[in-house]
Amino acid sequence: MWEVRQLRPVNSASTTCVNGISSCKTDRSLWIHQGCIDRDGFLNLVGSTIEQILSTKVATMIEKRLKTLCGGEITPETLSAHSPEEIKTIGVSMRKAKNLNCLAIHVTNKDLDTLADKDDKEVYTWLTALPGIGEWTVHMFMIFHLNRLDISPVSDLTFHKSFNPVRPL
Repeated sequence: MWEVRQLRPVNSASTTCVNGISSCKTDRSLWIHQGCIDRDGFLNLVGSTIEQILSTKVATMIEKRLKTLCGGEITPETLSAHSPEEIKTIGVSMRKAKNLNCLAIHVTNKDLDTLADKDDKEVYTWLTALPGIGEWTVHMFMIFHLNRLDISPVSDLTFHKSFNPVRPL
């Protein structure tokens, strides 16, 4: 996996960019307070699953609909109480609805909390065994739930757009 330390500065602009990324504060409590770190690993994976290949605006709308469907709180229990057909009514594809349902049935926050003690490769292997979870979702989970700020989501379009003017990836 790509990490910030692997980004080699090639000019003064990229040196400034890489140095700025590398000096990010790693105080988890500050990030949680600012809303950058998800406290709930299950919600992180649900959100990332919904956000795949969608605009932020559409993903936010769908997440609100899912919260309503789940009675105001999205948990493994409230989500698994709904069939993929019911989940599909919030505006996701049947495949995504099945992936969300499978995630709710097979994963608990307790399971996800154990991933904090695993290395990046073990986290990647564990999560990608779940349907609908790929490299991008794993990167988002490691950054925003496990607070692994040395992970660079190179498969993320926004990351490419932000970094490309400085150094093409």
